[in-house]
Amino acid sequence: MNPITIAKCTSQAMFALALFAPVLKALGNEAFEIEHRPISFELQGVPTESLLSLDGSRFAVVCKQDDKQTLYLDGKPIRTFDELVSSRLTRIPREFRIWFFSEDNESFAFAIRDGQDQVMIRDSKAGPRYEEIQTPANFLPGTDKLAYRAKKNGQWGFAVDSPGKSIFKTIKQDETRTVIEDSQRMTADAVTHIYAVQASTPAKDQTTPSKRVQIPVVNGVDGPVMQEVKGTLVAPQGGKYLIHAIQLEKDTPLNRAAMNEILFDGKSTWRFRQLKYSPKFSEDGKHWCAAVDTFPAEAKKGKPMMRTHLLMDGKLIGPFDDLADTDITLSPSGGHYAITVLHETKINGSRQKQYFVIHNGKKAGPYKAVFPHVFSPNGERLAYVAKPWDSPKWVAVIDGQPGPEYERIHSPIFSENSKRIAYQVETRNKQAVVVDGRLGDPEEHIFEFNGRTGVFFSPDGKRYAYTAADKSQNVSLIVDGKQRIKTGLRGGWNVRFTENSKHIFIIESRSGGQYLHFNGKQLELGEHKFVAPLHEVLNTITQMPDGGYSLMTWTKSHGEGLQYYNTSIKPKSAMPTK
Repeated sequence: MNPITIAKCTSQAMFALALFAPVLKALGNEAFEIEHRPISFELQGVPTESLLSLDGSRFAVVCKQDDKQTLYLDGKPIRTFDELVSSRLTRIPREFRIWFFSEDNESFAFAIRDGQDQVMIRDSKAGPRYEEIQTPANFLPGTDKLAYRAKKNGQWGFAVDSPGKSIFKTIKQDETRTVIEDSQRMTADAVTHIYAVQASTPAKDQTTPSKRVQIPVVNGVDGPVMQEVKGTLVAPQGGKYLIHAIQLEKDTPLNRAAMNEILFDGKSTWRFRQLKYSPKFSEDGKHWCAAVDTFPAEAKKGKPMMRTHLLMDGKLIGPFDDLADTDITLSPSGGHYAITVLHETKINGSRQKQYFVIHNGKKAGPYKAVFPHVFSPNGERLAYVAKPWDSPKWVAVIDGQPGPEYERIHSPIFSENSKRIAYQVETRNKQAVVVDGRLGDPEEHIFEFNGRTGVFFSPDGKRYAYTAADKSQNVSLIVDGKQRIKTGLRGGWNVRFTENSKHIFIIESRSGGQYLHFNGKQLELGEHKFVAPLHEVLNTITQMPDGGYSLMTWTKSHGEGLQYYNTSIKPKSAMPTK
């Protein structure tokens, strides 16, 4: 039995120091030993929130006592305040948190409510006081600057804080210009600030009334005057941006039938009848697309029949009878696209819907149905699942080539190097995985991951693993399609190969917390075996030079307290002789 005592975090609770080192057999014959060292520090109050840095070397805890909260950073009290600006912060994406570590883990920032004001705290020093601070807020990549949006003297603006210095730029407003708050946008890197103002054009004479117009403002510079600014979108890397707006009537051709327009970096791209689906950028921010309803060339010949088009990097592709937002996919980089389009056609005297996939201009189909497309990480390969027009079953189409038919197929997944691909199939009441076209052994049940195929590739792409259950619901880890390890898993989980592709971590989530497994075996990490939230642990496992691993974990005693640990998993041969 682990001798560690879990201390309750009451008024003057001091955590004890202990050592726990079980021996674990790894994949193959290599043995590992676990060092589980509690970190001793004093807390006052009951912990309510916790956060680990990306590398797992630093941690923050918020404790509540009476009507006040105190933030402890690396075990030391930093500041006592009324409350954090946002709550349940560990459950929302890191980029939208109001407390966070910098990329190099050297600085820490968080926003608090102090009386009637809100303040951004950087490490232990307070910044200016504002009426309100809003997300997203973040350290600017590659700098020591902190950027966020705030409200001061009733006006919104953008704040950029450096150590010992803060710059706040107010959004210009007066009696003729009013900021449209819903249209304000700010990127995490603070390169591009976009908002819209509503203004009145002056009347030219007594018979011509003033007009209410809207103007997009980018980095403090007014854009073209529009009838309405519908929305804005900034590229993931900042800098480039899109604005969806409605033109003024005097500029509208085709009898007000093409009033909508998308501006890319402030320049007009195309006018259309209406925006069907909102624009989206590729992950690298270099390409963009949108679905629009517009008029094909025959509109000029007196046939104004509206059709759906894809607007890709400002070029119109189509027309199509219809396409869905979920069926528009951009590659992470390289400017490749894939869309599923609908065409209605007459077959045997009746109109029927046929689906086609268009990949970089090449058309495949017809299909009865198509699942969303999946690009490989390098953007050069495409895979999707479809139901052929003449079959009741499904096929996986990889690089344009359909595979064998199955009763059901889950969405494919590529390896990180884009060279390998896997997907789950169901046939004859059994399930199996197909890796690089080879069908694996049948299983009673193979677990998915986030609605997709639950196969995990190693970083080098040479290995893969997945989890499966037998009729008695006993879960095993299947490695490389050959090795089967019984795990005892009961909740949901995520599988991750180590950086050197030799070993496997599993983070299991079930009632009472998250549980850590190494090479299929659950680690005894304290009395309650509770570790950091799933997405945190997977980012904080550090590979050590001796071939072992280091991570931060904690145990939790029924919501009453936390005990932090520095946990290391070392090859037994690397352990010092006792």
